[in-house]
Amino acid sequence: MDYSCFGLRIASWNANGVRSRTVEMRDFIDKHHPDIFLIQETHLGPGDSLQIPNFTTYRNDRPHAPNCNPRGGTAIILKSSLPHHHTPTPPMGTLEATSVTLTPPGGTPLLISSIYISPNIPYQHINTDLEALFSLGGASILCGDYNAHHTSWGSRRINYRGTIIKNLLDSTDTQIIAPQTPTRFGHTSASIIDFALTRNLHWHCQVESISELSSDHNPILISFDTNTRFAFPKRHTSTDWAAFRDLLSPAHFSFHPITARTGEDVETQVADLTNKILFTHALSSKPVNARHSSYVSTEIRELIVERNRARKIWQFTRNPSDKRVLNNIHNRLRRKIKSFQNKIWEDDLRSLDPDDGSLWEMSKELRKKKTPVYALNGPAGIANTDSDKAEVLACSLESQFQNNDISHSSDFITNRIVENYFLNENNFDAPPLPPPMPSEIIEYIKKSKVKRAPGREGITNKILQNLPYL
Repeated sequence: MDYSCFGLRIASWNANGVRSRTVEMRDFIDKHHPDIFLIQETHLGPGDSLQIPNFTTYRNDRPHAPNCNPRGGTAIILKSSLPHHHTPTPPMGTLEATSVTLTPPGGTPLLISSIYISPNIPYQHINTDLEALFSLGGASILCGDYNAHHTSWGSRRINYRGTIIKNLLDSTDTQIIAPQTPTRFGHTSASIIDFALTRNLHWHCQVESISELSSDHNPILISFDTNTRFAFPKRHTSTDWAAFRDLLSPAHFSFHPITARTGEDVETQVADLTNKILFTHALSSKPVNARHSSYVSTEIRELIVERNRARKIWQFTRNPSDKRVLNNIHNRLRRKIKSFQNKIWEDDLRSLDPDDGSLWEMSKELRKKKTPVYALNGPAGIANTDSDKAEVLACSLESQFQNNDISHSSDFITNRIVENYFLNENNFDAPPLPPPMPSEIIEYIKKSKVKRAPGREGITNKILQNLPYL
C-alpha cells in the first residue's frame, strides 16, 4: 500500500504497562483505524508478547534486573501492508526509542520513532539523542512522551526538558505537532507532554488528544494529508477529459470485480484502482505554468507578525533585551524563509519534464542574458556605473519627498482663516454638552419602540394611501 495516496494516520500512547490493555488497544485500532500505533512505557519483559492481527510489532524493551518488574520500553505496531523496514536505534544517553522507516515504491523514505524520556534520568543529552535520531533519515517523525513542559505548546509551566526542545525548535528546521488539550492527567494537574517533532516534512495534519484507554495519558491521533504539501503550491494542470474517458473505457482499461475477503485485501485493491485512475489522469493532463501564484505558510506568516510586534516594542523602548528578542525572531524567520525558498526550488526542479517542455523552458530562462539597467541622465550628466545610477535615483527621490512649503500665499491665507475661526469666541456660543452616561443610553434604548414600517393601513393621509407604489 502506498500511503501517499490515502494519507497517514499515527496514534501514540503512553500505556503505563500494555500487557493488561491489549484488548482495549485492539478496540481503539478498530475504531480509529491508525496505520501506525506508537507505544511508550510498555513494561514488557523477554517472555511477554504483543501481537495484533494484520499488524507487525517492533519493540525495544528496557533491561531490568532479575525478580524485578520491567519498566519503560517502547514499541511500534504498524500495518503489515505498509512497505517498511526496521531501523536499529543507536545507543542513547537519555531517551528510549523504537524506529521504523517507511519505504513506499518510488517515494521518499520516512523515519518514524516512538520516543520515551523518563522524568527520573538526566536531561543533558536530549538534544544529542534527538539529532542522532533525525540523522537516521531525511523526513522524520519522532512522536511520544517527552515529559517536557513549555508554554509554547500549551503547558502551564516550563522545565529544563521543555527549554531544550524549545531551543531546538528555534535553532533548527524542526516543527512540533501538539494537541490543544492536555494529554497527561495527574491528581491536581493536566499537561501536554505527548507530542511529535518533525523535520523535512511538509504535510497538512490534524492532531487531537482522545479521552480513551485506561492510562494516566490520553492517546494522541495525528492524521497527515500526504497528498497536500502545505508549504508549496501544486502545479496547475489542464486535463483533456475526452482523452481521460477514452483511457478509462473498456477498450483500454480492464476492470476486475472486487474479490476481497479481508480488510487488507480491500485496502490493496482500492489502492490499485486509485493508482490506475491517478495514472490515467496524469496521462491526460499537462501542466500550466502559474506566473503569479504565491503562497506563504501559516508558520512564516505568524513569525512575520511576531517579528513586527517585537520591532515596534523595541522602537518604543530601545531596551537592549527587546533588541535581542527582535534579533532572535528575525533570525528564526530568515532561516524558515530560506528553507521555504529552497524547498520551492527543489519542488520546481523535480517537476521538470522534457515531454511537456517545462525542462527546456527552465533551461532557456537560465541561459537567457538578463536585461541590464540602461544609462540614466542625471543632473551631473550621463550615469553609466552602478554607483552613479544609484546616486541619480537617490537625488531624484530626495527631490520628490520634501516637506511642503507652508509659506506659500494660499497656504498662509488658509492657515490664518482657520486660526481666526478658533480664536473668535462668537463661533462657540453654546457650551458643549457633556457626553451621555451609559445609564442614559440604556434608558433611551428601553423607551424606544421596536416596530416595523407602517403599511398602507397605518397611513392616515388619503392621498398617500392612493399612490400606486404603496
